[in-house]
Amino acid sequence: MGELADPFKIGLVPRKLTDEELARAVRMDVAAEIEAVNLYEAHIAATDNEMAKRVIGHILQEEREHLIEFLELAKQLDPRQVEAEIEAKAQFPLVAAGQSENPAAEARSEGTRGSGLTVGSLIGEDQAT
Repeated sequence: MGELADPFKIGLVPRKLTDEELARAVRMDVAAEIEAVNLYEAHIAATDNEMAKRVIGHILQEEREHLIEFLELAKQLDPRQVEAEIEAKAQFPLVAAGQSENPAAEARSEGTRGSGLTVGSLIGEDQAT
């Protein structure tokens, strides 16, 4: 590995990451892979060059694989990710059908509706423009 390619040798990473920190970084990698997939799909849609479409399509498939690999890694590093996946898979059919996905959560959120609280008001920014 070249010296510039090793972030530990050039001081960019002062220490090893905990699994929790690495899971957070991997979730950022998931977002980057989604961006890459969207970008490459746009490239393919924007050209009539068949050779370019084949090459970009090959790269696109690799990015889709990377996306899944990062998601799987996130589940290995963060057990909460597995719990969230199980809950989301159970709720999805209800949400898709237009039913309440989580009656307990919906009941909790009822208490905050109409309270006038916004992210801006919570951090001290005035709502008026």
